Amino acid sequence: MLTKRKILVVEDYKFWFDYLKLEVDRKKLPLHLSWAHHREEALEILSQDNLYDAILMNIEMPVMDGVSATYEIRKRDLNLPIIAWTRHCSYYMGDTCRKAGMNAFIERDGSTLIHDVMRELHNCGVFGEENTTSNDTNASL
Repeated sequence: MLTKRKILVVEDYKFWFDYLKLEVDRKKLPLHLSWAHHREEALEILSQDNLYDAILMNIEMPVMDGVSATYEIRKRDLNLPIIAWTRHCSYYMGDTCRKAGMNAFIERDGSTLIHDVMRELHNCGVFGEENTTSNDTNASL
């Protein structure tokens, strides 16, 4: 059994958070998700609880985009993995995300989203040495 990891989902459109949470619950994945509607809310949550294992960051948000939000988070010396997700995937956007301090970049596609998120969380070391290909998790992907 994998230890649940705390993931902060920074997403202005609650539909995507709800969709991700539904899939995590349905597949019994070892994730505990919290939602921040925008950058300011994310920074407030992180200042109160720095025990998150990773952040899923939407790139295209009103007020401040995910790249700018990542710069702000990195200024605060928070070294947790930040995974960018967006509907519009391009080499330029991926390069911009890496330069901002993001660890990974995925396209937000409903049909492969949960698989892509779990893969990148694993690739960023969120699960450490735990076996994320156990029967429980592997069957879910």
